[in-house]
Amino acid sequence: MKELLDGVRTFDDFLSDGLIEYLDVNEENNALIALYEGEATPETTHIEIEPFTILGVIAGLIPYPHHNQSPRNTYQVFYITF
Repeated sequence: MKELLDGVRTFDDFLSDGLIEYLDVNEENNALIALYEGEATPETTHIEIEPFTILGVIAGLIPYPHHNQSPRNTYQVFYITF
């Protein structure tokens, strides 16, 4: 992270080195993902970049999603994307 902040490496460098990878839905089923670095255990396979991205970028724009019912969040994401 220090190299990223200092401008020595870019996000694309992390991708090409395999330090950051994108997982699809099927890969997530077999991954043990920690939300924060401090929560990682020896069994953890991945760490989220930011916890709000776990539902996707668009869903991360919903204000206070944990205060809404699940269908309301789902409909709001549908409304935003179309």
